[in-house]
Amino acid sequence: MKEIILSSGIGFGIGAFFTLCRIPIPAPNVLPGV
Repeated sequence: MKEIILSSGIGFGIGAFFTLCRIPIPAPNVLPGV
């Protein structure tokens, strides 16, 4: 159960990080292949 919360938390943090990075720097795909 801890692994699920940890992985979802990390995924949410990475998503929020790239969303914030995408605001000042418009890019169609920040992560290649996504």
